[in-house]
Amino acid sequence: MQSSQALPISSLLRDQPMTPRRYGVLLLVALVMVFEGYDTMVIPYVMPQLEHVWHLSPVELGSLSSYGFIGLLLGAMILGPLADRMGRRPVVIFGLLWFSVFTGLTILASGYASFAVFRVLSGFGIGGVMPISASIAAEYAPPQRRGLWVSAVYAGFVTGWALAAVVAIFMVPAFGWKGMFLVGLLPVVYSLAMFKYLPESLQILAKKQRFDRIRQTLVELGYGTFQRGQYTFLLDQVEEQHSLANVRLLFQGGLGATTVLLWLGTFFTLLFMFGYASWLPSLMVKSGHGLVRSFSFSLVVDIAQVIGNLLMGAFMDQYGPKRVTIVYFLLLAVSVVLFGLGSSDAYIYVFSVLVGLFTAVQAGINTILAHVYPTNVRATGIGWNAGIGRFGSIFGPVVVGWLVRYNLSLEGYMLAFAVMALLAMVTVVLSRVRISSVPDWSEQQQSAVS
Repeated sequence: MQSSQALPISSLLRDQPMTPRRYGVLLLVALVMVFEGYDTMVIPYVMPQLEHVWHLSPVELGSLSSYGFIGLLLGAMILGPLADRMGRRPVVIFGLLWFSVFTGLTILASGYASFAVFRVLSGFGIGGVMPISASIAAEYAPPQRRGLWVSAVYAGFVTGWALAAVVAIFMVPAFGWKGMFLVGLLPVVYSLAMFKYLPESLQILAKKQRFDRIRQTLVELGYGTFQRGQYTFLLDQVEEQHSLANVRLLFQGGLGATTVLLWLGTFFTLLFMFGYASWLPSLMVKSGHGLVRSFSFSLVVDIAQVIGNLLMGAFMDQYGPKRVTIVYFLLLAVSVVLFGLGSSDAYIYVFSVLVGLFTAVQAGINTILAHVYPTNVRATGIGWNAGIGRFGSIFGPVVVGWLVRYNLSLEGYMLAFAVMALLAMVTVVLSRVRISSVPDWSEQQQSAVS
């Protein structure tokens, strides 16, 4: 009888070379984030029309974005932990289908109240997809480039923002606001590829002792050496001792203060990001720019943010996520203030690029989280951080809507955004995460928190 060979699950993928199929897994979840980003950022491009169609006040107009983020809050806090229990593959596919269907159904909204209901429902699916996608990317990425790949997945999210701007430039003048939501049905088709090609987390399979499924997944990823032989796959000692989706783990081992600080960091970051992104087209229209030209400013910010995510990922792998994130926050605050001082289109485009490059800051916080939390609660940790932080995305558009009532200058709005970025930076500075990089992710609990 052939003896069974025991392999540690934590080092299994780390010790294997990258294959085309493994890169394909990363591409799959990155494209999911593109669709999610589109759905999240569709509202700013329909706000100018809905303001006149339904005669909305500035606060009501800002709240149109907030309702979707209420759904995101619920989805992140429910679906993230559920994925750690049931498996990440089925939950991420469910979330994709859920938000796609309810995005398309938004065209049935007849007024402010029904529109809000559809946005809450679609947001629920979106909120679960983001932390799960980040967890899948962190597990399947090459260890020496994990920061880059996690950032690349989040770059897919902001690519969806840019896609929304491009679609709006052509769709809104021709078909009105409903056309933007019909495009949101496309991920239903993409879900078929997810069913066929997306593997389950090896960590989850090991926890359930589904060793044959792990071996089959490894073979499908291109590691044919696992085709023959008997294998068992061992969890790390810390993984064996703890239950999945145990939120108490986020406060043990000296992680409590860092967990709370990074919750606040995500709150202020999303307060800035979604307040800024939701209102930028409308603020530029109010400042005398045309509708399509205002859309183009947002497009430039979004494209630059994609590049900023990729650059930030490369910098974090070399210099450490905390150091790079702090620098990005500082440069973001300066760029936003300078953006508000411009008058010519050329000047605004230049600082739109800079604001976009440094708005990648949330990818820094998420990379820090992936360093801090062990694999068995990584989706839970990122999910709860996203869930608590979502209060920032809920309040951001409303806070800016409240400011709009006072008819501030463009410089005044940008100064308010800079304050939000600086508050987020302070939370990262105060967190007990080491300023240097963590070279070995398998040692993250011993080395990430000092």
